[in-house]
Amino acid sequence: MKSIYRALSLLFACLFCFVSCGEQKRAVPREVSSVAVSIPYAFSESPNPYYATEKGDLAILSLITERYFTTPGVASIEQKATDDGLFRVTVTVKDRARFSNGKRASASDLLHAIYLVCDPSYDGPYGALRSSSLVGLERFRTGEVATIEGVKRVNTYACELTFSSEEPYEELLDLPVVNSGEYGAVVFGKCSSDDFIATYAKVIGTGPYAVNERLEDSPGSIELTKNKAFGGSSSAHSDVTVFFVPDEDVGVNLQMDQLQAGIVTDEASAKAQSKRCGCKLYALSDGYLLCDRDVKTVTDTYHTVDFLIVLLTQL
Repeated sequence: MKSIYRALSLLFACLFCFVSCGEQKRAVPREVSSVAVSIPYAFSESPNPYYATEKGDLAILSLITERYFTTPGVASIEQKATDDGLFRVTVTVKDRARFSNGKRASASDLLHAIYLVCDPSYDGPYGALRSSSLVGLERFRTGEVATIEGVKRVNTYACELTFSSEEPYEELLDLPVVNSGEYGAVVFGKCSSDDFIATYAKVIGTGPYAVNERLEDSPGSIELTKNKAFGGSSSAHSDVTVFFVPDEDVGVNLQMDQLQAGIVTDEASAKAQSKRCGCKLYALSDGYLLCDRDVKTVTDTYHTVDFLIVLLTQL
């Protein structure tokens, strides 16, 4: 009988140890690291996503903002020809598009963007829509009316656009997704290089990261923190520090472990640094990537400004 009790006690002890170890293992959270990358120091007069044209701005904005159709799952589009020869397009913003302030992107944000790029005073890179066949656009641009006849809200998350001829709708409407409710003079206006980080912090996007507003302005770097409301798949890095490093200094910073990866625009400089510092070299479509480790998928079809978001999933 004692041997039976002894055996049962041993069995319960083993079971308790197994369960306890399993619970402890499940309770340990996965560590999420920070990462540092560099991009060329080239910036526009404003980091507003509707005006930015330089690589520095565009690289950072690729982490903060998305676009309605280039980014998968943000919006859907339905096209239908009407009996009177018009073309009606319904755009629906999907639940996956979530701003870093926790709010869901809506038709108001898209309508705000449409009116911005159609305004006669707009001189940014998204002006293709204002030369389209959007019904009522010309009367709006000449100031005859305050609204565009062919632009209507359907519901909270959808709007309808009417064109007089068939157009590449997804291309025309592939605008940055930003929170219209957060817009103000600071975001829309031009800004000096001294306050561009403060201005970035006012850009509320649906991308995987947001600017860390607690930091003071620094001309040499900008820190991004994870967008907790982000609806897409993203990297495991909770924080990303983007440094603005001249071509010739990227390799040295990699060698000193100040960076994990950096973009270099000049071919000769990239090759020389790779050889001197022993870092990996990858060709992109308009530049070169220096990295302290192997990166699985790198092709010369990637643009430097678009590749940053892909790179962070692999570092």
